[in-house]
Amino acid sequence: LAVADTVAAGQFGLENSEAMDQRPSGKLPTLTPLPPPSAAINCRSVTLRVDAETGAGLEMTAHSYGYHVDQVEDQPGQDLKPGDVLLSVDGEALWGDLSEDELTEAFGREFADGATVLVARADEVQGCHVWQPLGLDLSCRAVPLVAALREDLGIMGNNFG
Repeated sequence: LAVADTVAAGQFGLENSEAMDQRPSGKLPTLTPLPPPSAAINCRSVTLRVDAETGAGLEMTAHSYGYHVDQVEDQPGQDLKPGDVLLSVDGEALWGDLSEDELTEAFGREFADGATVLVARADEVQGCHVWQPLGLDLSCRAVPLVAALREDLGIMGNNFG
């Protein structure tokens, strides 16, 4: 997505073939390599317990990576502790470029007794890449980016052959 974001934002500055010739050696800018997988963090899956009367017994606040667990009540009891961050619930990602309302809506769509949440420690996710199991489908978030990338590639193809 870093390449797509750069292309979509027009950061290459390639408006025609003359612009390409004006770059030193005619080379495109070098892309920063991604960090190795060892820079990723491990996550764990937890099954939520939600009681019809007492709820989930969690106090949480919005966090850039999802919901930060501030407090866990004794009932109904969770395999969570303060300082955990809920990254997704039943495959619905809770991190990314979400407003607090979008985060609340995403969590609410999947929140239920028996829902599976992907969890990591807040101090470990800050500034890190999150290692995600293959079953986590984020394709719905990529649709607008893919469409923009296809459009940009079409324009580039028409301009540069």
